[in-house]
Amino acid sequence: MVKLLKKIREIFIPLLEGDVPEPELFKKESFKYSEEETDKLIEIAKEYQTSEDDRKKEVESKASIFIGTFAVAATIMLSLEKDFIKIKVSVTALLTIFLVFVTIVYLCIAIIYSIKCLSRKNYEVVGFPEWLLTDKDILEKKKELLFKLLNAVKTNQNVINEKVDYMVMAQEYFKRAVVCVGVLAMLPLIEAIVKALSGI
Repeated sequence: MVKLLKKIREIFIPLLEGDVPEPELFKKESFKYSEEETDKLIEIAKEYQTSEDDRKKEVESKASIFIGTFAVAATIMLSLEKDFIKIKVSVTALLTIFLVFVTIVYLCIAIIYSIKCLSRKNYEVVGFPEWLLTDKDILEKKKELLFKLLNAVKTNQNVINEKVDYMVMAQEYFKRAVVCVGVLAMLPLIEAIVKALSGI
């Protein structure tokens, strides 16, 4: 019964479930590689970091577009609602007002998730490391760089995944708003059919 209720709730009000787990960071002591292996791993870590940065930019770009789209759609819906409130009360008018209201709510929630996606998070950046100027040997410096890069990628991955989750939720609520608009479009047709049938 609980599962069924959860599924029904998910149809109308999808929720983000579960906390984002803390990343398991690498420990310096576990880095026991040769210089050649370390060079290769640094190269791979940089490529992966670039890939994650691109993913973050793509998600944030989508969120910016969505905010503009949702805001325009919500404004149109509000205008429609005002017009229908002035119309003589009927079952169709009440259904229309209700569906427009639900659509606006869905769009507003979608906007909130899009804004959350764009909100600032703790994003790790490997800047100029001070230890490069120390008298450590080259291999130790490379291992230190690899350690910093891998941990930055691991930490940022959680941040980016959270942004992706927010974007997915924005899309889910937008889908439900589109369904409401589809039902709205069908209401006049249904009313016309009912009138035609009642006149027979």
